[in-house]
Amino acid sequence: MYYIVSGLDTTTGKETVKPGISFGSGYNRLLQHAEDGLTVQHLRIPGLPVGMARALETSVLDGLDREGWLSTRGVEYFPVAALQDVMDLVGGWSQTSLGFPPSGRR
Repeated sequence: MYYIVSGLDTTTGKETVKPGISFGSGYNRLLQHAEDGLTVQHLRIPGLPVGMARALETSVLDGLDREGWLSTRGVEYFPVAALQDVMDLVGGWSQTSLGFPPSGRR
């Protein structure tokens, strides 16, 4: 599963967005993030083929790096101001890799 969560990171005290992946339903991982203050779920994409979530994660992190976003902790936590860029990167990847047309029309 691929997901995007945000909220007030209890570790840094900063409004944060975190794109990530999890195996299975992702319930436990999302619960861990919620306990860390990242309570808003912006996107969940379950049931991706093997390796697809990792490819999406890599694409988004590479895109954020190209756009100059610096992590607030670790390699996957960013200022919440990066949220729209994260969403745009996911949308662009979905169009390119999965063949989805713009705006979710199929």
